[in-house]
Amino acid sequence: MKLSVVIAGGYKLERVALRQTLEKGLEQVDARVVGDTKDPEELVGLIERQEPDIVLAEMDILQENGCQALLHIKELGPDIRVLGFARETQDVIPCLAGPLFEAGVSGLLSMGASINGFERALEIVANGASLPIPLKSLVLDATLPRLSRREKQVLALFVRGWKTKEIASELDRSVWTVHTYFQRIKEKLGITTKDPYVFLQLATRLGLVDPEKGVA
Repeated sequence: MKLSVVIAGGYKLERVALRQTLEKGLEQVDARVVGDTKDPEELVGLIERQEPDIVLAEMDILQENGCQALLHIKELGPDIRVLGFARETQDVIPCLAGPLFEAGVSGLLSMGASINGFERALEIVANGASLPIPLKSLVLDATLPRLSRREKQVLALFVRGWKTKEIASELDRSVWTVHTYFQRIKEKLGITTKDPYVFLQLATRLGLVDPEKGVA
């Protein structure tokens, strides 16, 4: 199977490693990288010029620029398949991934995936199928509203930069109780990362933060 691929996002060394894997490390797939970039705007021009079979896109680009970028890719080429990848230590948050699948992502991979797994994913996506969607992304609408009123308050204050002691004082609760609320938030939304950006994205989707005005 021959495939042309554009790599989007990630660090330069990651794009180099992916290029080497795609062009030299696969047995069943004959992949040719026709371009790579970390710039979302440059990506559009690259796709227009090269018309790749697959866009291999790092999760930061997909989650930050998200559905609009994906819809633009689909406008440029309805048959282009988009496969997301994440660093081994980077979480693919199910409740953030849901909209990406809805917008046309065919699957999500970890940079820690085996070569065989990577190759199999390319074959599946290239043949027009999709990789399995994370379970919680299938129940996205049910997942987000399950946060209690108090949990939403804790999340809203956290993304505004409040410390645990400050949140506890504001809500008239103990520090231990605030920790418990925070742990419940992470469990309900399938989060293991401590990255504030992820929590900010979730708070925005819950309507706790105005994306136009920020968190101030």
